[in-house]
Amino acid sequence: MSDDLTTVSSSELAQFTRSAMSKLLDPLSGLMPAEREALNLTRIGAVGELNKRAQEAEAAKAAARSHDGRIGLLNELQQRLAAETDDAMRASLQTHVDRLKGELSANDD
Repeated sequence: MSDDLTTVSSSELAQFTRSAMSKLLDPLSGLMPAEREALNLTRIGAVGELNKRAQEAEAAKAAARSHDGRIGLLNELQQRLAAETDDAMRASLQTHVDRLKGELSANDD
């Protein structure tokens, strides 16, 4: 296994953590104390990397949901703007539309 856990696939990390845990819990594994410690530290690093990847994936999903929600809101505001006859309300809606367009274009950069 590579020393850099960021280059290892998630399935390999999961397999390694299961294997390491099995060896650490096996009283007949014959591991020396230094080997146990090194294996446990590497296992902890692998679990940490898996957790980091899960958090990054969750954050990406949340960002996508937020972006989709803003697009939906923008579409709704544009529809209301097209149907609105009151000038003051149209100006207010246009302000919100322009703000949302700016936020969406800033996030696309």
